Amino acid sequence: MRNAMRLLVPVVAMLSAVLATESVWAKEMPRTKLSLGYFAVMKADTYILATEREAGAGVSVNPADTFGTDLEQSVFRFDGKYRINSEHAMSLTWYRISSRGVNTLDQDVEWIDSDGNEYTISAGASVDTDLDYNIFKLSYLWSFYHNDKVELYTSAGIHGTTFEVDLDVENNVGASSTQEARRMSSTIPLPNFGLGVQYSITPKLSWFLQADLFAMRYEDWSGSFSDLQFAIEYQVLDYLGLGIGVGSTGLNITETTDTYRFAYENKLSGVNFYLTSAF
Repeated sequence: MRNAMRLLVPVVAMLSAVLATESVWAKEMPRTKLSLGYFAVMKADTYILATEREAGAGVSVNPADTFGTDLEQSVFRFDGKYRINSEHAMSLTWYRISSRGVNTLDQDVEWIDSDGNEYTISAGASVDTDLDYNIFKLSYLWSFYHNDKVELYTSAGIHGTTFEVDLDVENNVGASSTQEARRMSSTIPLPNFGLGVQYSITPKLSWFLQADLFAMRYEDWSGSFSDLQFAIEYQVLDYLGLGIGVGSTGLNITETTDTYRFAYENKLSGVNFYLTSAF
């Protein structure tokens, strides 16, 4: 009995210390964290395929090479996180990337609009292109281990990309010219699962690493998604911090409907500079 008590006392003491540490951690962690900044795009590769369903593989188009679009170098980005309690939280990320270009085509380009109407943009046509896509991610986070230094968590949610291409085509034939507008748009939803770690170097300096991965095939959709982020944050004031991070995302998706086949591949990497506020 005495031996059992001798073993029980340190075990109880250790459990009490762990519970006390976690209670302090939960009490000190802010409920809400908001980040606002610019995502500086360093590299972006985009390929689009839009063709009639029965046309086979079709031709993949790089908007930068074909239509002369220039990607914005700075992109507005928003991140938000709400901690329900010490173990559960919700997060939201949104940013928009736009590009525009005017180019005279040196070869024919096969294209299709959102209604499934196929057409050919002839060589020599002047094409004014607007390309926009909004990226958002809504996730539930479960913190399965945490203390005053480190937090390990897993996440599950939905990632979505709303993609729009507007083409203003001017065909010059002899002394006459014709002008027409074409539009292709699609919303690409994908569930995602992830893992993350956050580490406090000092009370004011911390870093985090998060990775999201997913692949699926469902009805008209098939594709894969990856998102990797690493960032360092410094707390300047009680409610104000500075952050810098690097990130890379990859999306490969195909939608096949009754009228058309739409394929979209995007790889994006850059640096995120932001302000953060926790309260």
